[in-house]
Amino acid sequence: MTVTERALLIAQMKIKKIKFKELSEVFGISAVYVSDILNGRKDGPKATQWINKFDKYVNSRK
Repeated sequence: MTVTERALLIAQMKIKKIKFKELSEVFGISAVYVSDILNGRKDGPKATQWINKFDKYVNSRK
Protein backbone atom coordinates (compact mmCIF):
# COMPACT_ATOMS: atom_id res chain seq x y z
CA MET A 1 0.00 0.00 0.00
CA THR A 2 1.33 3.40 -0.93
CA VAL A 3 1.76 6.33 1.40
CA THR A 4 -1.23 8.01 -0.25
CA GLU A 5 -3.43 4.95 0.28
CA ARG A 6 -2.41 4.75 3.94
CA ALA A 7 -3.16 8.46 4.36
CA LEU A 8 -6.56 7.96 2.73
CA LEU A 9 -7.36 5.10 5.10
CA ILE A 10 -6.34 7.21 8.11
CA ALA A 11 -8.47 10.10 6.79
CA GLN A 12 -11.47 7.76 6.43
CA MET A 13 -10.88 6.60 10.00
CA LYS A 14 -10.92 10.21 11.23
CA ILE A 15 -14.15 10.96 9.35
CA LYS A 16 -15.79 7.86 10.81
CA LYS A 17 -14.24 8.52 14.26
CA ILE A 18 -12.44 5.18 14.33
CA LYS A 19 -9.37 5.24 16.54
CA PHE A 20 -6.32 3.01 16.37
CA LYS A 21 -7.41 1.61 19.74
CA GLU A 22 -10.73 0.46 18.24
CA LEU A 23 -8.91 -1.41 15.47
CA SER A 24 -6.59 -2.97 18.03
CA GLU A 25 -9.54 -4.19 20.10
CA VAL A 26 -11.46 -5.51 17.08
CA PHE A 27 -8.46 -7.38 15.65
CA GLY A 28 -6.78 -8.36 18.93
CA ILE A 29 -3.47 -6.59 18.31
CA SER A 30 -1.82 -3.71 20.12
CA ALA A 31 -2.64 -0.09 19.28
CA VAL A 32 1.10 0.53 18.86
CA TYR A 33 1.27 -2.20 16.21
CA VAL A 34 -1.76 -0.71 14.42
CA SER A 35 -0.05 2.68 14.49
CA ASP A 36 3.21 1.23 13.18
CA ILE A 37 1.40 -0.45 10.28
CA LEU A 38 -0.70 2.56 9.30
CA ASN A 39 2.20 4.99 9.59
CA GLY A 40 4.47 2.82 7.44
CA ARG A 41 6.91 1.77 10.15
CA LYS A 42 5.93 -1.89 9.59
CA ASP A 43 6.03 -3.13 6.04
CA GLY A 44 5.86 -6.40 4.17
CA PRO A 45 3.25 -9.03 3.40
CA LYS A 46 1.91 -9.34 6.95
CA ALA A 47 1.46 -5.57 7.27
CA THR A 48 -0.30 -5.54 3.90
CA GLN A 49 -2.70 -8.25 5.11
CA TRP A 50 -3.50 -6.17 8.21
CA ILE A 51 -4.04 -3.03 6.12
CA ASN A 52 -6.49 -4.91 3.90
CA LYS A 53 -8.39 -6.10 6.99
CA PHE A 54 -8.41 -2.56 8.44
CA ASP A 55 -9.64 -1.17 5.12
CA LYS A 56 -12.52 -3.65 4.92
CA TYR A 57 -13.51 -2.87 8.51
CA VAL A 58 -13.36 0.92 8.03
CA ASN A 59 -15.31 0.75 4.78
CA SER A 60 -17.98 -1.46 6.36
CA ARG A 61 -18.71 1.26 8.95
CA LYS A 62 -21.19 4.01 8.20
